Amino acid sequence: MRAFCREAVWPRVSVVIRCKDERPWLERALRLVAEQDYEGEVEIVLVDSGSRDGTRELPLPPGARWLDMKPEDFSYGASLNLGCRQAKGDILVLLSAHCFPLSKAWLRALVAPFSQEGVGLVHGRQVGDLRLDPSEAAELETLYPQQDRRGGTSFSDANAAIPRALFEACPFDEQLPIGEEAPLVQYALSKGFEIHYSAAAAVEHGHPADPPSLWRRSFREGWVLENHHYRGRRSYSLAHFAYRLLGRTLRGAPRTLVLQGFSGLLRKLRLDALRLRARHQGARAAQGGHPCSAEPPSGLRPLSPPPPRSYAIPDGPPFCLAPTPEGEARVRADLERIAARLRAELPQLRALWLAGGFGRGEGLLEAGHPPNDYDLELLVARPVAPDLLASLSRELARDCQVTWVDLEAHNLRQLRQLCAHSQYGYDLAHGARLLWSACGRPPALLPAPRLPFVEAEKILCARIWAMLYAWPPAQPDPRRAHWQLVKACLALADARLIEAGLYRSHLREKQKMLDTLPQTPGESKAYTWAFAQRLGDPHQPCPLGWSQLRDLYLETWAALASRQRGLPIDSPEALARTFPGIGRRDPIGRLVRALSPRRDRERSEGLRAGILLLARLDPEAADPGSQEEAHKLRNAYLSEKLRTLEESFPLLAP
Repeated sequence: MRAFCREAVWPRVSVVIRCKDERPWLERALRLVAEQDYEGEVEIVLVDSGSRDGTRELPLPPGARWLDMKPEDFSYGASLNLGCRQAKGDILVLLSAHCFPLSKAWLRALVAPFSQEGVGLVHGRQVGDLRLDPSEAAELETLYPQQDRRGGTSFSDANAAIPRALFEACPFDEQLPIGEEAPLVQYALSKGFEIHYSAAAAVEHGHPADPPSLWRRSFREGWVLENHHYRGRRSYSLAHFAYRLLGRTLRGAPRTLVLQGFSGLLRKLRLDALRLRARHQGARAAQGGHPCSAEPPSGLRPLSPPPPRSYAIPDGPPFCLAPTPEGEARVRADLERIAARLRAELPQLRALWLAGGFGRGEGLLEAGHPPNDYDLELLVARPVAPDLLASLSRELARDCQVTWVDLEAHNLRQLRQLCAHSQYGYDLAHGARLLWSACGRPPALLPAPRLPFVEAEKILCARIWAMLYAWPPAQPDPRRAHWQLVKACLALADARLIEAGLYRSHLREKQKMLDTLPQTPGESKAYTWAFAQRLGDPHQPCPLGWSQLRDLYLETWAALASRQRGLPIDSPEALARTFPGIGRRDPIGRLVRALSPRRDRERSEGLRAGILLLARLDPEAADPGSQEEAHKLRNAYLSEKLRTLEESFPLLAP
């Protein structure tokens, strides 16, 4: 199937949605599908089988059209066959009307696996709505993990993609009441194709917890499973019913209890019992040769969802130093979007903090510009896959239209260690804002009374990138380069305060502490300018040129290291030669990681290379004439410097 998704060529896609009386759900699903970031052509085919709730009155996005089906002709397989035959795409994407994509990259994540050799079917992750049906949410969490996988026989057409050629060779079964994709799966596997599960193609899949509808759906599931899978190999005695009910109730019970209390847990138990009872009766009907049709028993009481706990961002002080109604509303909306996505994607999430400038109430939001980034700390009960965290960061940044959303995930023990030994933990304990907590109150975080000197070295390492980005001959974005210089000056101030044992999280407190320390004229100018940019009138040019600021940066670093390490350091070269490096597990910034291709073993060499590179840049290079050319020049210059440094530092060689 490789030809369907060649490199840099996205195939034409048809999204087929079957519906009947789905107006409250379909409106949201259509909007999310229309907002997808997909480079190829997309059409939406809606198969309606007799809606009477105004579904047909919904406004359609461009490229969408209706197909009609008689209610008496309806089956899940027949409706899909009608939509797929009328679709024009090379890839047929199947989506239930009550499935809602969780990111704008959903469609690309479904289609991209077809570029791999041997992939014939792709299906995506399904996340249940805990407020609607905690029983279904717990079941989906078990069936659809957070990691991609390839192979196996598991496949669901509620959120899936298939090539047109495969559908034409084996359409869906129109006789089965449910599980209509089974013959197609068997055919694909018999032809040597594999099933790819894409966790990034996640949707929220939720049904209303209506007992009669739940009974009918579960009865059909039990009937089909017994007829086409178990075939008499499973017992449906009362003892087995009790055993399976206990297992279902325990699955997801802690999360339900935390988020919805005892009333939610009792509601989950009732839904578990109803679903399992209907499946057992459906299976027994199949064993007895009876058709798959049964009305729910009389006396099923309606089940209204419990009032959900509030997930809105709690009120508090402003996020910005100079708050405006529009800016505060923008930040709050972004954070609520991020929090909702993280709660849906990460069942192990226990608390969420907003760190950085916005968390301290010192965020900078310039008129006409979106926020630059958001820094969030996640308290988790179990580890999160790094790939999933990186994917969420990218997708959230794209959805919020910001440069980056930085997500850091730790368990409680790790958080307390960070607070006791690192600047990041100190800022988290003193200057972060709690956005959400599963237990309603934040865990106790105890910061260190005095930070170790290695934290000063780490922050200076991390800001090497800021100085390199602001190099005058090659500034891709002058506005961003200006703020990178501000961050570099503030890093110098932080390092001085850490050395003196006077570090504080908030800017005004830092400024007061700095006034108690002796400063050179260059340091005084740099600090005064940097704090004025963050606390006063921004966009004033730096009183020190880039070359002067670079020399001040390296000389201050060398002096700090000389005083603390007791070594004769009087130049950047001497600093690079004698710099002892830092712990292998410590985060030290993007540039250092880029200069250390083999990561932990060579971070010390990467630091030395970064210091030398910064010291040798020529601030008087010719003006390249355009931002694009400047970017190329800087990259070429950095590459050339790295090639020469490889002779002195062989570990940097790839």
